[in-house]
Amino acid sequence: MDNCYWERLLFFLYQALIASGECPNLADCHGCVETRLGTVTQCSSPPGRGLCHTWLTFPGSKTAQLLNTGRPSCNHVDEVWPNLFLGDLVTAHNRFVLWKMGVTHVLNAAHGTSYSHGGQDFYGATIDYYGVPAHDLPSFDISQFFFSAAQFIHNALNTPGAKILVHCAVGVSRSATLVLAYLMINHHLPLVEAIKTVKEHRWISPNRGFLKHLRNLDGREEHRVKLSQ
Repeated sequence: MDNCYWERLLFFLYQALIASGECPNLADCHGCVETRLGTVTQCSSPPGRGLCHTWLTFPGSKTAQLLNTGRPSCNHVDEVWPNLFLGDLVTAHNRFVLWKMGVTHVLNAAHGTSYSHGGQDFYGATIDYYGVPAHDLPSFDISQFFFSAAQFIHNALNTPGAKILVHCAVGVSRSATLVLAYLMINHHLPLVEAIKTVKEHRWISPNRGFLKHLRNLDGREEHRVKLSQ
C-alpha cells in the first residue's frame, strides 16, 4: 500500500491519539507496526490484511473484504457524493482551501480532541459547523450520532449552493462511518452499496466497532423499508 498514506495515518494515530490519551496502547496493537520519529516499519500482518487489520475490521466478513480491496489514495479530500466531501484535518484546518472548494458546512467527527482545532469560532460566520466528539476506538458507540449527523448533512445538501466537508483526523474511519450512515438513512442504501459508493472515490476503513454499529443500522433500515412497502 502507498507509503504516503500510511505515513499520514501513523502520524495522526501515534502522535495524536497517544498524546491525547485516547488510545494509549495503540503502539502495541498486535505488534504489527512501530513508528519512531515518523519512520514507518514493515507491517508483519499477512499480505492484504492491512494495518492492524484485527483492530480495524472484522476479519472474514463481507464488508471487511470489500473495505480491504483497492489501494489507499494520498488525497487529503475527495468528493464522495455530489457536494459531499470526505477528508482529513489537513483540509479542515485550511480555511483558504475550504474557501476555494466552496465549502459552506463542516462536520468534524473528531470534535474536542487535542489535535482538532476546528469549531464555530475557528470558521466564523461563513461556515456552519457541527462537531461530533467521537474517538476512533472499537469500543466507542458512534451510533449515538448517526441520526444527528445524517440530519446535518441532509440539511446542508438541501441548501442551494452548499457544499459540506465531513472530516476526522485521517478521513477514513470516524468521518467515513458518518457518511456511510447518512447514505443508509437518507438514501436507503444497504451498507454494502454505501461502501461501494464511497469507495469509488475514496479508500475508507472504519474500525471493527464502527462496522458493527453500521451493520446494526443496516438491519434496522432494511426492516423499516420492508414495513413501508
